[in-house]
Amino acid sequence: MITETKTIYKCGHCRKLYQVKGAAEKHELKCKRNPEYARACFGCDFLTKKTVVWDCSNGFHYWEKQLNVCFCSKKGTIVTPPNAYTIDSGAVEDKETKEQLLQEPMPKECNLFKLHGMNND
Repeated sequence: MITETKTIYKCGHCRKLYQVKGAAEKHELKCKRNPEYARACFGCDFLTKKTVVWDCSNGFHYWEKQLNVCFCSKKGTIVTPPNAYTIDSGAVEDKETKEQLLQEPMPKECNLFKLHGMNND
């Protein structure tokens, strides 16, 4: 029988275990239980899901990719949570209206925030 003693790393937010320190550190930055991850958008009435088309190219081939994104209907922009990959082009096309949409990171606090079910216009 072989017995090993090894250091393990635990996320300070969700308690997930890792054998590699770098992997644990990378996870902690984007962990949904990290207080730095909290955004007002997640409880807002204006946040919706939207399917958009992203034009992709590798220099030789061109293709379209459909993405499901978080969309702020009040601002008219795609809002990206802290753990999401941003879309390289900076603007994508709305599948239904063929309108170009800009993207921005989700703010920690927003003056346009509207709580679900509350009428605070």
